[in-house]
Amino acid sequence: KAEAERKAEAERKAEMEQRAEAEQKAEAERKTQAKLKALAEKKEQAEEKERARQKAQAEQKLLAGQKAQAEQQVQAEQKAKAEQERARAEQKMQAEQERARAAQAAAVGKEVAEYKAKIIAKIRRNIVMLPDIPYNARAEFDVTLLPGGMVLNSILVKPSGSAAYDSAVERAIKKAEPL
Repeated sequence: KAEAERKAEAERKAEMEQRAEAEQKAEAERKTQAKLKALAEKKEQAEEKERARQKAQAEQKLLAGQKAQAEQQVQAEQKAKAEQERARAEQKMQAEQERARAAQAAAVGKEVAEYKAKIIAKIRRNIVMLPDIPYNARAEFDVTLLPGGMVLNSILVKPSGSAAYDSAVERAIKKAEPL
């Protein structure tokens, strides 16, 4: 009986040792699993932080790109506005120059018209009209004058239809010198 009790005791002891050993192994396994789980969580957190950092960087780049694009657009608008202002100023200046040229041309035209009228009047006073020439006869001459008003040459441009009248006008041009 004592031996059976020792055997039973030894079996219980062995069983308890096996249980303790199994519990230690299970505990060690749980600790290992917990460590692996903690490492996996840390790795996941690190990856999440990296993704967040990359996302933030991408957003910053996007914002920087948008800001640069907005600045470029503002600069382009300012440049276009300055170009429009320059074009308006140039158009205004051209219009002023055109008005000045037109005023000068009108003044010159008026002077030329007055000078031409005086020359025609002086030549008409010197035309000797023949009785067979119609009253409304008209001949046009191209007259080249020297600076002092002397006639360099006169060329018949549009004849009147009467050779006598044409030669009378040509003589009157010579006779009216200086013009």
